[in-house]
Amino acid sequence: MATILWCYLRNSDFKKDGVDYHAAADLTGQADRLGVTIKADIVKQKLPTNNGGFKAIGFGKIDERMYTQLTSEHPIDLCRYQVANGYMGRVGLINPAVSLTVLPTCVMRSLQQLSISVPVAWD
Repeated sequence: MATILWCYLRNSDFKKDGVDYHAAADLTGQADRLGVTIKADIVKQKLPTNNGGFKAIGFGKIDERMYTQLTSEHPIDLCRYQVANGYMGRVGLINPAVSLTVLPTCVMRSLQQLSISVPVAWD
């Protein structure tokens, strides 16, 4: 038996100045960490689309290096940030299917090489 935990964010306060931070790498990474902490076997999370959620909503303690040195706005870096929050990948992370209009094929292949689940066939 295994536990697959959906760690999606649901809070209207995560929309700030017209930007939706529900899929921000830092916020979703923290949700992933909570899922891993309560012993989920696999964590399901949205593919990050941006970063800086903690700064925007003014929540939590942050170090600016978190955004300047540890990650970038590149989609692979944002996914790596999520994986790192799952105790450096100790617990599997599943991201939902993403259309090719969002990320190019080379990015999808890179995510597969990082053992991040992405679909093989596209619609």
